[in-house]
Amino acid sequence: MRPGGLPSRRKSEEQSRQSYQPRFKRLVKISTIISALKYKRERLQSKIEEAGYDFCMTLLNDRAEVEESIVSANGQLTRLQEGIARAERPVVSLDEGLTEKDGLLLETLERIAGKEIEVQFQL
Repeated sequence: MRPGGLPSRRKSEEQSRQSYQPRFKRLVKISTIISALKYKRERLQSKIEEAGYDFCMTLLNDRAEVEESIVSANGQLTRLQEGIARAERPVVSLDEGLTEKDGLLLETLERIAGKEIEVQFQL
């Protein structure tokens, strides 16, 4: 202290430096923590973006597979419809032949009987 009861400037400057040092250390520590948190946040954000990209790519791939399956199924449907149409042709011609033979049989029976008759053919 100085004479007259006033503290010397040196001591007060030293004391203020000492009181600022813990604050400064805390600020440095907080700054380091903030930097680490920012880095972690950036890494997490990057991972989220990658995961989102991967998810989008998975969806696009799945969509492409579904579209290919639909095209394939449409092709199979067309082939089946064509096969059914081909299979129906002989059935139609057989039905026509059967109807024609039924008519011939009826005419033959009427000639044998000598009169008009009514006949029902059952399968």
